[in-house]
Amino acid sequence: MNNQISSNSEQNLEIAIIGAGISGLCMAINLRKAGITTFKIYEKADNVGGTWHDNTYPGCGCDTASILYSFSFEPKSDWTRN
Repeated sequence: MNNQISSNSEQNLEIAIIGAGISGLCMAINLRKAGITTFKIYEKADNVGGTWHDNTYPGCGCDTASILYSFSFEPKSDWTRN
């Protein structure tokens, strides 16, 4: 039995992403960038965002540069507050 998979072999993979928090969204973005567009994201909450959806902190700020709150592969520099 051969347990190795050739990189050029055709495969039918079913991909499930558990949770639509920051890690789940990051995985979905990277899969799409890799050309993989067929996957399902399962989320128990009524919206995406994980802990940032479930917990809000009105007026909260941070003393860390805002650009650090971006994906390294998709930087965001136009924050409303610095």
